[in-house]
Amino acid sequence: MEKNVDALKKKVLELCDTIDKQNDLIVKYQKALMIAADEVVANINCSTCPLTSICESKYEYTGLTCSEMFVEEWGEKAGIE
Repeated sequence: MEKNVDALKKKVLELCDTIDKQNDLIVKYQKALMIAADEVVANINCSTCPLTSICESKYEYTGLTCSEMFVEEWGEKAGIE
């Protein structure tokens, strides 16, 4: 029985390590999205922005930056809520 417990402990530690690695990867992808959004925002202005109508209505009082709005919209389109 002690071998089973040790084997389970080892598996739990392996799973925790895998979860930590996945969390680190998620953080890197979030950073990449913000970098991409910053680059998009740097190359457009409000008159040509595809989010202008959303920005004026939905985000007017949220205080989100343009980049944050793009990331949020992309997340919603991808099914992330």
